[in-house]
Amino acid sequence: MIANGVVCSAPGGIFTMNTSALLENTRYQLINQLVYFGDELYHFLDQYCPEHNQKRLSVEKTLNVYTRVLEEILRDLTVEKLNSVALIGSKVDLRYLELNDTDSYVLVSPDSADPDQNKISFLSPMGFHLLLARRNETYDIEIPSGIVPVRVEDIRYHCFD
Repeated sequence: MIANGVVCSAPGGIFTMNTSALLENTRYQLINQLVYFGDELYHFLDQYCPEHNQKRLSVEKTLNVYTRVLEEILRDLTVEKLNSVALIGSKVDLRYLELNDTDSYVLVSPDSADPDQNKISFLSPMGFHLLLARRNETYDIEIPSGIVPVRVEDIRYHCFD
């Protein structure tokens, strides 16, 4: 269930909260992401991009932009702002333009990825393309069968307890 555009789940299933409580829980999660990437960025890069090459530089640059986007969202946290850009924890609805098919993915940390549940790491080729994507924008996404054009139909931040 979606409560005012923010989806929440708990071990017993999906639940609803009032918007204020949802936003406070979300604020806490986003601040934790900021603190983690602020304090642990180089440890994270050493773990997931150990070679000092172009990929590592690209991930570092993207995570620096990501933290600036989080800071901007947190300055005046609203559901509209929260769902305007794909964040770690966002559910992204895609339309494959050439196939006119749709699918949804949740962007997660590498250790939380579960492709069977459409939870993809933001470091995977597809997840990296979707991180910071915006609603109604078109992107060329790398999938196992090649590069395909997709349009982001919707973005909803998920809060997980």
